[in-house]
Amino acid sequence: MDENTKKIIVADDHETSVMYISILLKRMGYQVIAAGNGREVLSLLESVSPDVVILDGHMPFMNGLETLKAIKDDPKLKHLPVVMATAHYNEKSHEEYRAEGCAGYLTKPVDLMKLSRIIEESLASVARSQRRNLRIALDQKVQVHAGAETRDFYALTLSEGGTYLRARDPLPVGTEIEISMTLSEQSLRLKGLVIYHKARLPGVFKMEPGMAIEFREVTAQSAAFLKGVIADRLAGDLIEEQDEEVLTIEGQADH
Repeated sequence: MDENTKKIIVADDHETSVMYISILLKRMGYQVIAAGNGREVLSLLESVSPDVVILDGHMPFMNGLETLKAIKDDPKLKHLPVVMATAHYNEKSHEEYRAEGCAGYLTKPVDLMKLSRIIEESLASVARSQRRNLRIALDQKVQVHAGAETRDFYALTLSEGGTYLRARDPLPVGTEIEISMTLSEQSLRLKGLVIYHKARLPGVFKMEPGMAIEFREVTAQSAAFLKGVIADRLAGDLIEEQDEEVLTIEGQADH
């Protein structure tokens, strides 16, 4: 596991919820630590430094609100983002969580897009940058067209906003390109711009050298297709396999 990978504690006494949400977060690129109740969370926090904590509202021994208060009352932990999750929206509980300083609020079944957005907003509150879109690992050959030149690269990640290509000899930053790829048996050609490079750093063996491409002038149809492919690869099989509704893909209206 890369030392820069963000760690998230997921606390819920419902094992199925923990399993599905953990798998989903891992596919998003996060390290997940599971807990069954608030006491376990506080015990973990004595030895683990997570970047975000997700708490179920109703847990035995120590419920979500009690755990949230304990975290926010601890000077060493009070800046830790805590996201609350409940089976049913309740205005009173929501206000109590907000008053105690929760970073976000999820209603079960957990919506994929809202989960991603709240985690990124929570991380952004204590960091400089924020992922604006869902992202998946890809590791797929693509073609990049720059002027009269066409080169093959491997795309390591993909989001609605762009892709990261492994490249020891990247194109210059600012180069306008077109990228061809096949997703779900459909060919896609998108305009893009090289926005930065990454070099292999000494001692950091998991960092692949390459270049980041930001998609430009994406049509509404292509954007919807990208979003659908990414969401399906993240959670499609999980949605199909769940015996009870724990996750959803379609965006839900915010309360």
